[in-house]
Amino acid sequence: MVANNLIPVSRLLDSIFYLIIAILMYFYLRYNLAYGLDDSYITYRYAQNLNFGIGLVFNEGERYFGSTAMGMAILLAMLSWLVDAIAALWLGALPWPVGAQIPVIAHWISALAIAMIVILAYRIAIKHLSIYWAGLVSTIFALYLFPADYMNAASGHETYLFLAFLSLSAYVLIYKESAFWSGFILGITTTFRPDALLYAVILMGWLALRWVRSGLAYADQQKLIKFLVGYGVVSIIWFGFCASYFGRIFPETLTAKRAQPFLGHWLNFELKVALGEAVRRIRPLVVSLMLVLIFGALIVRIASQKTSQAWASFFNNPLAAFSSSLLLFGLGQLVFYSLLKVSFWFWYAFPFCIILALTGFLSAIDLIHEVKRNEPRKIKRLRIMLLGVAGCLFLVNLNFFRYSVYQIMIGNSTNLQLTSYDSIIEYIKLQEPKGTSIATAEPGVLGFKLGPRYRIIDELGLVSPGVAKNIITGNLDFPFEAYKPEYVIVSWAGKYSPHERLWFPNLYELIGEFKHPYWDLHVKRGAYLYKNKV
Repeated sequence: MVANNLIPVSRLLDSIFYLIIAILMYFYLRYNLAYGLDDSYITYRYAQNLNFGIGLVFNEGERYFGSTAMGMAILLAMLSWLVDAIAALWLGALPWPVGAQIPVIAHWISALAIAMIVILAYRIAIKHLSIYWAGLVSTIFALYLFPADYMNAASGHETYLFLAFLSLSAYVLIYKESAFWSGFILGITTTFRPDALLYAVILMGWLALRWVRSGLAYADQQKLIKFLVGYGVVSIIWFGFCASYFGRIFPETLTAKRAQPFLGHWLNFELKVALGEAVRRIRPLVVSLMLVLIFGALIVRIASQKTSQAWASFFNNPLAAFSSSLLLFGLGQLVFYSLLKVSFWFWYAFPFCIILALTGFLSAIDLIHEVKRNEPRKIKRLRIMLLGVAGCLFLVNLNFFRYSVYQIMIGNSTNLQLTSYDSIIEYIKLQEPKGTSIATAEPGVLGFKLGPRYRIIDELGLVSPGVAKNIITGNLDFPFEAYKPEYVIVSWAGKYSPHERLWFPNLYELIGEFKHPYWDLHVKRGAYLYKNKV
């Protein structure tokens, strides 16, 4: 009778929780639809050109691997085609240009990805807590995560989809014991970002160690093999496609990110820089709350068991395995990028922020679910004390949490950069309706809004072949020598700015200065547009 009575209660609480998620998704989309990053628009243009039938390229005829998230570009192109097809069938004619809804679709993907992370956290909580406790702590987690700065400051970017699939892969392996599908999902994740290779190594290592610890048991051996097969099915096909289509299996963006610091705008990616940005985005007191939960759960685990048993729990306890594998990935990713000396962009810290939040939540579950068990009184007191400290830190931050929720419900996020080139775009389209070539340091939004007829030469080398390699060797004039653009946009100033070169006045004449609040704020002048006069 008790079990039968709990079924409708469980369904009711599930319905309430998913309704809360749907409401948060609505406010998230409402808050972010006018927002975006120029970096994201590079991927959008790849999707746009694929939708036009030109191919998976940034510029027609250039099969250059210039986006880290090429798998996302393919997904966006497919969904955009579907949206356009449905709109055309429903309305009789397409009410917008082909592919124009790609940024909107990308924001939907971000909202769904965050929902996926929260729902996975909820499903894990249900496995360890009563339905009431699981619903309560998961709702608090959702109310914190959706409005969090680092969950909104890159909306439309591939980061959130990448982390959602990474978490789903771990959940399917550790909680569902489905090694093949875990590897398959992680293979798909690799198409969104090649960083997933690191997590594949971590999960393979975890499975291999489990196999060794079990005395080379056949069942554990099969799980490792199935995971490798699942991952290999997707990754081999993907890397094979990339090798044949782009001529390489990894994006060229890594070279471009290494080249950017040579131009004087950006810091190198260093651990202290990335961790400092993570703390700033999360806020110091909230970081303290997360660390109390994470280290508290670890201390209790060690104190309540023998050392060997505590070590074994990272293989046998799903909460410990899930949390430790994600933390290891987050830290490994930071170390990897710091060793490569790439440029630092603020959203590079976001995966670690998300992982820290998720593992903090899982650690809270770990501390709560053992309290009622028959264990030594001193351990139970330690749990309660740690939960009490965490509770105090939560209350101290309560006004901040409330303000974050309030802000996402009543505000709208904007990025002036998205409209900063609009007057230049209008001018170029008017003067060059059949298309032309333009050199710029920010190719994303400009390229997407101009469309496929216009060739964009990227002075930083993200989407233009050969540029990044020449920057590293010191040939900063390469984009102009090799591509001879008809127009040049001069916006940001640094160690290198083309209009300051001796040869520049002989080739280009100033069309005008295009004012915009974004340029007034950041460079105290407008963006200059030059035209080739030769």
